[in-house]
Amino acid sequence: MKNNPMTNIRCSTGEVAKTYQDYLQTRHWKELRIKVAEEKEHRCERCFGTFLYIFHVHHNNYKHLGNERMKDLAFYCDKCHASIHSDRKNARVFNKSYNNLITQKMSKMSEEQIEKVLEFMDSLIAKPEKKPPLTCRTCEKKNLLDCQKCLNGKNLPFHTSRAK
Repeated sequence: MKNNPMTNIRCSTGEVAKTYQDYLQTRHWKELRIKVAEEKEHRCERCFGTFLYIFHVHHNNYKHLGNERMKDLAFYCDKCHASIHSDRKNARVFNKSYNNLITQKMSKMSEEQIEKVLEFMDSLIAKPEKKPPLTCRTCEKKNLLDCQKCLNGKNLPFHTSRAK
């Protein structure tokens, strides 16, 4: 049986947490959380609003739990953090049912047909779709960083739209 990375977590400060919930109460995590907030200037990485008191430092992965790197962590407001977890849960349910459907369809295909499908999927992965830059609906500036309302985090997310 593989070791569970969410138990007996050793921190770089020497603290040991028996569970992930215990880890979130360690001095190490509390100091790291503040460090991440300051480095990200208390700005949510999803909606770009500024949040001084109610925010989440989110693990992008758990590979270095207890000795996280800054790239392993993200800064989110309460709403965006909840949305991220909701999106992941919905994606897992969708992917499971979708995978079952694909398996059923592929079981009826010839090897040649399967090869064509895989080639097509590879072509989609090789050329990811580029999204146009965000523009301001109010002042129509091409870059959100040029728009003072967007910089201050006011009227987001309704203030902005993707360029066509």
